[in-house]
Amino acid sequence: MSLRTVFAFLCSVTIGLLATNASAAGQEPGWFSRQWDAASTEVKTVADEGKWDFYEPVYAWHLPYAYNSGQREKYNNTPWPAFGIGKGRYDEKGNRSSLYAMGYIDSNDKWSANVGYGYSWQYGQRHGFNYGLGYTVGLMTREDYFNRVPFPFILPTASLGYDNYKVETGYVPGVKKGTGNILFIWLKYELK
Repeated sequence: MSLRTVFAFLCSVTIGLLATNASAAGQEPGWFSRQWDAASTEVKTVADEGKWDFYEPVYAWHLPYAYNSGQREKYNNTPWPAFGIGKGRYDEKGNRSSLYAMGYIDSNDKWSANVGYGYSWQYGQRHGFNYGLGYTVGLMTREDYFNRVPFPFILPTASLGYDNYKVETGYVPGVKKGTGNILFIWLKYELK
């Protein structure tokens, strides 16, 4: 049995468990079922009501405390050619939800891609200077991890912008020196 088959099976089981209402008929849905319903509603709302976003990955900063100069020199810091597209919407509190897909050249000069959902608590003026803190969750592919089989991720994010132009970053944590500990930076343009 291939790794891809095992991964697909585990994803199917996980989704099935999340979507299944384990409680008896007539009772309140279980926690997993409520979370799945809320997430499904949020994704559908962003997809239906969101405006188009365009992404341009621009830099991968390998943090100096985690990599020596020799390691940093061998990694690719500019992810070009790269491009992303998505949809996003502001809620009644001024916070932003997004769905997106990006393709880029990774640190090892190989094609990588990710799709995901992002949420950002926004501060400042929506049509002026603004900044935000949030998170993104999704699936990513890399040749050096799982041989391009998509795997899940969750990352903290930050943004700085003016009107509908933003510079955003996601922090990729590392578990040991020489892995992760990267700020992945992209530009985003939000259509109004």
